[in-house]
Amino acid sequence: MKTIITFLIIGITTSVYCQESKSYLKLKKNFRYREGYILTLDSTRIDGLIKDNLSEATKKYSVVNFVAKNGKQKKYRPGNIKGYGYSIHNFVSDNAAFYEIVLLGKKVSLYKVASQSTWSSSAGMSNMTYSNEHEYFFVKKTNETSTKLVKQKNFKEEFSKYFSDCEEVVEKIRREEYSYTDIRQIITKYNYCHKEN
Repeated sequence: MKTIITFLIIGITTSVYCQESKSYLKLKKNFRYREGYILTLDSTRIDGLIKDNLSEATKKYSVVNFVAKNGKQKKYRPGNIKGYGYSIHNFVSDNAAFYEIVLLGKKVSLYKVASQSTWSSSAGMSNMTYSNEHEYFFVKKTNETSTKLVKQKNFKEEFSKYFSDCEEVVEKIRREEYSYTDIRQIITKYNYCHKEN
């Protein structure tokens, strides 16, 4: 009897959990919402809808608008969840920002964050507002807890040290065959590099 009750409770919980509300189904048809998920602080994946901030693309690095299948809408910031994803985009949190995963590797991974700067200019009777988006790339080895910013300044010195256990990558950085703009290629090469030191 106890086993039957357990299966019954699991069955009811699963069917209630998976049921999509009317408001959820309506939003699902809206082009601004994408099917996706959030990853809670205890690593539970919850499927739902992610609102795509088309007008402010950089907002996805600081806040996510999530709709659960029961229709409840909630905003999550980096300190509230471990990450989220939709379509081909996956993000992880460091409690301060969401980092988009560019490349996941067995030894090192590449992440991206974008920010937007706006400024105004007045010419005669009209005011013009301009905006510019900046992308920043970060690397993080699997044994590290924080990311490292990839920047042009001192790239050769910093990253020949950072990748010092792969002679092939280090030599290409030192000979300037690889620069900070080649970071994707460097990450791929490093992940398949055998330890040579």
